[in-house]
Amino acid sequence: RRRSDSASTSRAGPPSRQWLAWGTASSKVLQHCGERRTWTMLVLMTRDAYRPGKAHAATVTKGQGLWELVLTREVPCVPTRLWDALTQPSQLREWAPFDADRDLGMVGPVELSTVGTPRPQVSRSTVRTATAPRELVYTWNDQQVGWTLEPQEATTPLTRLTLTHSIDQRFVAMGAAGWHLCLDVLAHFVDEKPIGRIVG
Repeated sequence: RRRSDSASTSRAGPPSRQWLAWGTASSKVLQHCGERRTWTMLVLMTRDAYRPGKAHAATVTKGQGLWELVLTREVPCVPTRLWDALTQPSQLREWAPFDADRDLGMVGPVELSTVGTPRPQVSRSTVRTATAPRELVYTWNDQQVGWTLEPQEATTPLTRLTLTHSIDQRFVAMGAAGWHLCLDVLAHFVDEKPIGRIVG
């Protein structure tokens, strides 16, 4: 069947999603998970065309129990746009490694369902801090995930996004690779070039 990357007028529905293994980001894997989102009259991004961006700064602090993984990225949008992507269930489904049963913008209990696991994995979690659009902290699988959003002085909207994940030392490398992919897809999503989440 002939493939085209030009604008499409097809009325067919969106293609089914294909998932990559969490933390297995390699160009070879990505090349074999092609998927196009061409049903909107305009090609936004293709899975074939997507390549992970360069690695951004990541630091790890050793602890007696959980280690602290910190990743920072500057995203070209206003903090409120990022806040919506970090908290609203419909937007989390575009990039995050889990689904949420409610908006994360309010403190209190929440269920986070990890995506792509062999068996359903639901974490009874808690949103501990939700100060829009500056700070978000919640638990996930007995670990803590925190986000800070800082507007930057620039000629165009720019926000410094910092992720802090308290993580089991056995999974630091895998977590760093997985979050790198998630943040890459998040940046595409808020830039109106969604490619669908890449987790598993």
